[in-house]
Amino acid sequence: MIRHRFAGIAVIAAVVLPLATLPAQQTIRLTPSNGRVAIWNLLGTAHIEQGTSSEVEVEITPRGADGARLITRTGLIDGQQSLRIFYPADEIRPAGADRRQDRRSSTTLRMRDDGRFDANNGGRRVKVWSGASFEASADLVIRVPSDVALDLHVAVGDVFAAGTSRTMSIDTYSGDVHTSATRGSLDIDTGSGDVEVKGHSGDLSVDTGSGDVEVSDVSDARRISLDTGSGAVFADRCSATDTLTIDTGSGRVTARNIEAPQMNLDTGSGAVEVAPTSAAGALHVDTGSGAVTLIAPANFSAALEISAGSGGIRSDLPLQTLRHSDGELSARIGTGRSRVSIETGSGGVSIRARL
Repeated sequence: MIRHRFAGIAVIAAVVLPLATLPAQQTIRLTPSNGRVAIWNLLGTAHIEQGTSSEVEVEITPRGADGARLITRTGLIDGQQSLRIFYPADEIRPAGADRRQDRRSSTTLRMRDDGRFDANNGGRRVKVWSGASFEASADLVIRVPSDVALDLHVAVGDVFAAGTSRTMSIDTYSGDVHTSATRGSLDIDTGSGDVEVKGHSGDLSVDTGSGDVEVSDVSDARRISLDTGSGAVFADRCSATDTLTIDTGSGRVTARNIEAPQMNLDTGSGAVEVAPTSAAGALHVDTGSGAVTLIAPANFSAALEISAGSGGIRSDLPLQTLRHSDGELSARIGTGRSRVSIETGSGGVSIRARL
């Protein structure tokens, strides 16, 4: 186990080193184990970019009155090379936060002695809030080689990633996530925060407890999954070779120019607008409360099963009606090549031609 302090504290290694004052900013290099590296930081922003070295380079900038007291720890954890930033306090105020701000907002978790943290298991209880006297954050710039996968864990802070080309997992408790021009499998999980993905090649999974999700230009994916407990979802120009799933507990769903053999859109409460790029495949839309609008591509051909619990059904396209009664409709457009099922507990259903 190797430990470093940011300033004025000894560096402990395999041999005894003299006391040395480290600069306010330092770079730590990690040699990947099994092609993967994990980074844990309680507070601060993270910028992820493509690296040119064979090692993962992490540029760390401590901030706040107590930033110099933060400790970095490196070494193998469960066989994986890792960097953990340790905060030596039980209550922590993000650097720059005004102590007079609303103190009702806080994040509470468990931090182990090695710097890792989670919501429930192991370690001491740590509370992040504006009323704490200990003030510190650590901003990171992470440069990742093209052949190394990254697991990033941030409790409170925004994450930005651009131009990376390998598997990446981003996990935050509270903070926005923005990515652009990325490749490889991308997994984003945030408890509270907006997620924006602009340009991605590969599988994509986004899960946020509360926050909006905006995704565009996703290709070469087998599966795409977008999930938010509360928040709107906007997807444009997204294609998958297996499944595309959008699920929101409460929030509007807008999905344009999407394509997959199986497309599933589900919202507990919120309107849905969906515009697939082709007539092939299967589309299922389910909303507990909210109108559904299907914008059909040219030469649309589908077998329709529609249930509108309380709301009308309207189509601008000619339908061959097979069954129609009490908000239930079985019909066919063209030869019925695609399969479309739409169900809404409360809200109308409209089918329109793409202009």
